[in-house]
Amino acid sequence: LTPSGFSPNNKPFERSLFERLQSLNFPTIFLCNQYRMHENIAAFPSEQFYQGKLITPDSVKDRLKPSWHYCPCFPTLCFWDTTGRNMTANPMGHGFMNKEEADFITHTLLPTLAPTFLNKSDVEVTVGIISFYRDQVKLLREQLARIPLSNNSKLKVKVATVDGFQ
Repeated sequence: LTPSGFSPNNKPFERSLFERLQSLNFPTIFLCNQYRMHENIAAFPSEQFYQGKLITPDSVKDRLKPSWHYCPCFPTLCFWDTTGRNMTANPMGHGFMNKEEADFITHTLLPTLAPTFLNKSDVEVTVGIISFYRDQVKLLREQLARIPLSNNSKLKVKVATVDGFQ
C-alpha cells in the first residue's frame, strides 16, 4: 500500500520506504505466512496485492470458531459497492470523509442487519467497519451514537482505521 502521509512541502508521498529500498536493489524477503486474520479475510489482500501467495497456517485455521460462525447471515468478510459515493477533503483539516458512504452504513446497512438477523439470534455479534481515514471513522462514530440500534441490540459495532484494527 502506498503511504498516506505528506512530505514537508505538503505533497503526498508516492512510494513507501519498502518500495524505495527495493528500487535501490536492497535484498527483500517475502513473508508469506500470515497469523493475524481469518483465512477468508486474508484471501482478499492475498489475491489483490500478493498474487495469491499469502498462506494461512493450520494454527490459525484451527482456532476456535465463534458460535455464529456457521450462520450464513454473518459472513467473515463483506464488501458493498459504493460507486458514486466519493471521498471529499475535510475543509477543517487534511483528512478525508464520505458522508454518503457513512449514511449508507448507518441508515441502510446496519438498521437492516440488526432486525433481520439479530432479533432471531441468541448471541452478540460484533461488526467491524474499517476505514483508511480518521475523519471517516469520526463521522461514522458520530452517526452511530445517534441511532438507537447501537444501544439496545445484540449487534455491537467497532469502527476504526486500518491501523486501529491491527
